[in-house]
Amino acid sequence: MAHLPPQAARVVDLLGLVPHPEGGFFLETWRSGVAPMTTNGQTGVAVPEPQLRYLGESAFGENSGGDGRRNWLTSIYYLPTKAMSLLLGYNQSDHVHYFHGGLAFKYILVFPDGHVEEHVLGSDIANGQVMQLAVPGGQGIWKCGHVVPEERSAFEYSLIGEGVSPGFDFRDFAVVTKEMVVERNASLLDKLQRYMRTEEEVSGKDGGFDDYYDGSRQQERAAERLDFSTS
Repeated sequence: MAHLPPQAARVVDLLGLVPHPEGGFFLETWRSGVAPMTTNGQTGVAVPEPQLRYLGESAFGENSGGDGRRNWLTSIYYLPTKAMSLLLGYNQSDHVHYFHGGLAFKYILVFPDGHVEEHVLGSDIANGQVMQLAVPGGQGIWKCGHVVPEERSAFEYSLIGEGVSPGFDFRDFAVVTKEMVVERNASLLDKLQRYMRTEEEVSGKDGGFDDYYDGSRQQERAAERLDFSTS
């Protein structure tokens, strides 16, 4: 970890990361049975035989035309920057987050009964940080977070690994809106303000996951996200 460059742009370049739909940067490094970064964030069903080695049935069929098959496992590098917040979202699949280096990252989990847990992914385990964080999918747990700033650190980012099983498919992901927070626990509005969008803002959002695999806007997005002059 001591050898990671502190500049986000340098790590983005070295690892070949691209802008992530939720902010920051990512690179899919594994998708069971198919080449990573070739399925636009969806399940790849053109896998070698025996298919059961690479594909499994899930309960997520309603999100994808009745096809509940998912690649067994996906993995990514994820690089959130100090200038962004990870907005509230919900996943069907289990996620395990691994700390690779840079600044620590605080995850905020909101459970169906309205209670909140905070976990800091980082290397300072003597002071309560964790090197891995598992977040169960399909149980109504919402997730958001942000990079933890350090006044004397030159780092501009956190570098995180994410393992997802059943493998990530963007049709199994949903944005959590301000209206949904009000319905679950309105007392959390102030705490979660920086991580929320309204239903109108979500419906008016351009593109989608497919759009982020289109190279025509990646350079423009990357330049915007690596400009820390106002952060």
